Amino acid sequence: MKSLGRIKYIVYVTVVAQLVYLGIYSNRIFNSGSLSWDSSLYIQPWWLISKGNFWPYSTTLRAPFFGNHGELIVWLLGLIGFIFRSPLSLLFIQDLAFCLTEIVVLIWISEIVFKNENYGGFGYRYYKNYEFYKKALFVFAFLILLFNPWDYWALGADFHVEPIATLFLVVTGRYIYLKDSKYLLGMLAVLLCGQVASIWLIGLALSTFLTADRLKVGIKVLFSGLIWYFLLGFFGADQSNTVSEGYAYLTSNPTSNVSSFTILIGGLLHINRLFSKIFGRIKDVWAYISAPGLIGIVSPWGFGVTVVILLMNLGNNYRNGVFAFPGFQGMPIGFFMTVGLCDTAMRALAYPKKSVKTEKARLNFKAKVSLLLVSLMTLISIGWGLVWIPQVQSNWLKVDPKASASIVSALKVIPVSDEVLVSQGITGLFATRYYVYPIRKLGCFPVNTATVWMVLTSNEGIETLTTEQTLGILNYAIFDMGAQVIQSSNNIWLLQLKPVGASMCFNNTPNDMTGSFLPSDIGTPVIGNTVGNSYMYSPGGRSGYVTYGAYVRSLPNTRVTASVTLSSFQGVSVQMWDDSTNTIIAQLEPDFNGITTQVLLQGTVSGSSLDRSNEIFNGKFIFEAKHADAPKGDLIEIRVYNSGSSPVKVYGIRFTSS
Repeated sequence: MKSLGRIKYIVYVTVVAQLVYLGIYSNRIFNSGSLSWDSSLYIQPWWLISKGNFWPYSTTLRAPFFGNHGELIVWLLGLIGFIFRSPLSLLFIQDLAFCLTEIVVLIWISEIVFKNENYGGFGYRYYKNYEFYKKALFVFAFLILLFNPWDYWALGADFHVEPIATLFLVVTGRYIYLKDSKYLLGMLAVLLCGQVASIWLIGLALSTFLTADRLKVGIKVLFSGLIWYFLLGFFGADQSNTVSEGYAYLTSNPTSNVSSFTILIGGLLHINRLFSKIFGRIKDVWAYISAPGLIGIVSPWGFGVTVVILLMNLGNNYRNGVFAFPGFQGMPIGFFMTVGLCDTAMRALAYPKKSVKTEKARLNFKAKVSLLLVSLMTLISIGWGLVWIPQVQSNWLKVDPKASASIVSALKVIPVSDEVLVSQGITGLFATRYYVYPIRKLGCFPVNTATVWMVLTSNEGIETLTTEQTLGILNYAIFDMGAQVIQSSNNIWLLQLKPVGASMCFNNTPNDMTGSFLPSDIGTPVIGNTVGNSYMYSPGGRSGYVTYGAYVRSLPNTRVTASVTLSSFQGVSVQMWDDSTNTIIAQLEPDFNGITTQVLLQGTVSGSSLDRSNEIFNGKFIFEAKHADAPKGDLIEIRVYNSGSSPVKVYGIRFTSS
């Protein structure tokens, strides 16, 4: 970077500032407890390895951790756990890997732009202000890296191996570009990151084939990736349901066992199915390749890795295509596309050596168009960043600070040796133990210890259960299984059970939302020995919501009926809200003189309300990406408000629709 002058110092300072910011954010998301199933998948084996268990069983995966794509790098990270005991260190390592990747890419770009005057058999005219244009190209590339929002989304929640694998992949690519045999060490590091990273090597091999004089290197990279991918699969590394559920449609018999081999063969035999999925997610293709510089795709370095990852991610149908959205599994695309952008721009400035005749000639038309396109790509990337980066925190940092304090309090109560069942959105902090089971769906859970704890929340974190399901589990655990309530504050419930049998099942849980389990601003939960004498109580004297957060989804033009059981006097308002549009669609003010009665509240979601599949965030204008669909319908909520003039008891809420 010597040719950059003062620019390099600005770059270094910016990347260091970026690392500090990411570290502060990681510390915040960790201490908030907003770490989900994904984090627990890595934190538990990392903790077990640091305890000397070198073949850790993942209760999160319900298989040996090796079954999660064969990510051997976690064993090395576990050794780091001998020194740094907090799982927060994993998030810091992830942040550091990302910033180091940026530095490596910027060094690589500087080598393309400033050092290789004979790159690809071309020479360069010494254009007027040629050095200025090269510096401008480097600055544009740096801005694209800085504003690419998908890197921030990848780092915004949870720990994953992919950012570390991306660093190794970029290092490998740079050494191949330099014709340096150290690429073999980089490739070995990539392979340690598992099956997903080994597929990335296939993309890097494709890039290598498209460059001059690197056929042998490309063959080595290709076969290393393929052989390692199948070898890991042979030894059972493909146990993740992201594989079995994501690619089953490519096999001849989707109900049969799906392995690494059957996926590859199925993809070749049923390639029409694969492309059908990809064409249905064309917005995500645009998001992937336009944010890091669209024209980079025509460079060998921008093409190979990008195409392979797009086929892999957009062809994955897990949870209706959650990996199609640009995120951690597509992280290398941004870096290789930006390298490709600069490679393409420099080729536009090149002439065959024999045509170099005049020094200080003005920039030709092709070079001007190239730099104009790079400028446009930079503006597009900045646009993506301005639209999407501000959404990272609001979409991933989902736990209220008061709820965070209750999570930490619950964590201190539970012995490390006891089993824990926990709502999937807040699982991460509870993963430093032998038995942790995220509650991602209704079903059965093994019993491994005499005492089992449950940590449940209906409205904190990114939850996969509906509010009805979470409250139904609470209801069933307390009133049917005899769970003892140890803590109930800020919508975080800590239960202690002494289960009988080898498993606990939560399949047919009640549909009613018991009032005592709902969030409240001014109420106190009263839990009796049955559902009928349990309620949320507001004695009066304070105004606010006695209960809220009773959610259900409803499609437009659907009439929703809520049956609210309560006892009240004057000054009480039962409200039905469409939270998708932040409007009240129905409201009653009952006065039953303290008699317990059911209030029927009916409302219809307007047909003109937003077309809600409730994605995380769609974006605007040309900056749109399509996240995998969440449950469809506008979010309907029942709230019970008390003006403070009289006592209120809210027993329960049930929804019906027609």
